[in-house]
Amino acid sequence: MGQKVHPLGFRLGITQPHLSQWYASKKYYSKYLLEDHFLRTILPKKYAKAGFENIKISRKIENHIEIVIRAQKPKILIGKKGENLKNFQKEIKKLIFKYRGLNQSRNAQSKPKLRVILHVIRCQTGASSIADFLVENLEKRIPYKIVFVLLKKHLKKIRQRERALRSSAVSTSIESSPGLGAADGSVFEQDRTGSVNGASFNSALTLPKEPPTSLSDPGILPKEAARQSPAGLLEAEGMKIQISGRLNGAEIARQEWIREGRLPLQTLQAKIDYSFKQAYTIYGILGVKVWVFKNIDNVTTKTYKI
Repeated sequence: MGQKVHPLGFRLGITQPHLSQWYASKKYYSKYLLEDHFLRTILPKKYAKAGFENIKISRKIENHIEIVIRAQKPKILIGKKGENLKNFQKEIKKLIFKYRGLNQSRNAQSKPKLRVILHVIRCQTGASSIADFLVENLEKRIPYKIVFVLLKKHLKKIRQRERALRSSAVSTSIESSPGLGAADGSVFEQDRTGSVNGASFNSALTLPKEPPTSLSDPGILPKEAARQSPAGLLEAEGMKIQISGRLNGAEIARQEWIREGRLPLQTLQAKIDYSFKQAYTIYGILGVKVWVFKNIDNVTTKTYKI
């Protein structure tokens, strides 16, 4: 009893891709592995207010790194319009050279040329973002039941903001090019991106080709209204939140959880986002776990005959 499996590691290679994608020989494997761990550790600590969701790293050749950062507040990293993108890119290069300098010999003649391709994407409704919101309010000694109510209001505001941005982007695209609309009423992608020396920033007004994989609280609107919403604004079909520890300063620790919708943890095809954070309060540490069920991915599995 009580055998729990991590929902992300359980689905690696099926619906959950690896956060690091590269191949290396025995000579460079440990070097790349520790370097990826260093970047994922130092960046959230140095830019804690940005609210990092995850960091994806891919390498195709040596000294060529592609980094995709999903953060709640990308303005802190690169500015409102991406004007500080080049400086942030240089800062990442300095951190990598500093880390490599600790492991390299002092007789190194010159630093190798390093190419860093950087992508920064805004994400405010993932499991990590929800966990950060809960931790922030719990550390202010707000009762956990009130925090749950504040979370619903917070998600509702985010969804209304996304709906307004999406409707404005669709209306402007239709007015500017009325002949580009498809027969089913859909509109082609309008991507507002800027690039500086191989780095790019996707703004909040981006209209994606596919529905975004972000969370909206399923308990705020009924499912009928969610299905009629444009561009799939309510992608999540379920969510569960669990808080453990000395809740409200009680002497005996306990667990409290809430759930909205369904959460098929044993279905491998289910796209589930998961995050675990800790809230440091004056009466102890509270553990916060968030599960978000987005949808069922129709993955075709290959069968091999022996």
